[in-house]
Amino acid sequence: MQARSRPGMRYWVAVLAGLGMMALALWAAGWQGERAQYKRELAQAMNAATAAAPLDLDRASPADADEHRQARMTATWLPHLAVYLDNRTLDGRVGRIVLMPARTASGQYLLVNRGWVPQGAGLRTQLPAVPTPTEAVFIEGRLARDVPAFSRRGDAYPGPLPALWPNFDWAAWQTLSGLSSAQWVLVQTSAARSGQSADAPALDDGLVRRWTPPQTDIAKHQGYRFQWLAIALLAFGLTLFFGLKPWIRRP
Repeated sequence: MQARSRPGMRYWVAVLAGLGMMALALWAAGWQGERAQYKRELAQAMNAATAAAPLDLDRASPADADEHRQARMTATWLPHLAVYLDNRTLDGRVGRIVLMPARTASGQYLLVNRGWVPQGAGLRTQLPAVPTPTEAVFIEGRLARDVPAFSRRGDAYPGPLPALWPNFDWAAWQTLSGLSSAQWVLVQTSAARSGQSADAPALDDGLVRRWTPPQTDIAKHQGYRFQWLAIALLAFGLTLFFGLKPWIRRP
């Protein structure tokens, strides 16, 4: 009987590559599972914050657990420190997002995402004219830590304020405005009111406030986890089949 030759170097390289792919896929599946669990806990925190009573910003400052919580305040606009985010589309129309700081009755500063305003024809570099009362107004909204951004590659944040920026940058804005204490965004959800309560008359500022709810994408991570587990199973099956094949004696 002719002796069977031992597997060569290419055999062991292929086996190790299969095992490596299986290990990589299992690690990726575990990472996606951790991300899904993190997003699940984030969704629970968001739901808890949303269900909480609105935070009175005239009497209290936001805490970390207050992100996504409803809040209200009586505040004065600071339009000379506003930022307008360029090239934001809504229903196929180009416009700007209006970010304007406000000072509460207690002396607290917050950046308010007032809403979307259409861009006028031929006014590419001109700042939009947004009706802004000088007296204190009642504002309601949702607390957020940041402003959604597009790609920041090559962004510049020139001064002075008010200014037209491609995205919002906290460090640049705090330096230009001098409001280093302002670290929260209030996403305005309804028209400001010309008084100190929700029963006061609403002010028409012409802004559109149609916000997309925050997404956790738990199902996406679960889907990726399943795909990586399938890849790991395939790698295991192929490695087992081709790995054992040279060692099986044939009659």
